[in-house]
Amino acid sequence: ARLLDTAIAAAAAAGGTTMFLEVAETNDVALALYRRRGFVVVGRRPGYYELRDGGTLAALTMRVALAGPAPPRPS
Repeated sequence: ARLLDTAIAAAAAAGGTTMFLEVAETNDVALALYRRRGFVVVGRRPGYYELRDGGTLAALTMRVALAGPAPPRPS
């Protein structure tokens, strides 16, 4: 959670307006964390991950709007 929060803050401080990530659709722990941080599912990539047994697993693409840097203070 701290790593994600740091990445979000750094992207916003650098002027980013949106952050995207991809996560395995079965990774419930990660999905819960990302949703708590405001990410929403905006797409699905079938067959994104290759499994050891030869199968595949889809990834969910998630997006969050970033707050952006704080406005300058008046002098």
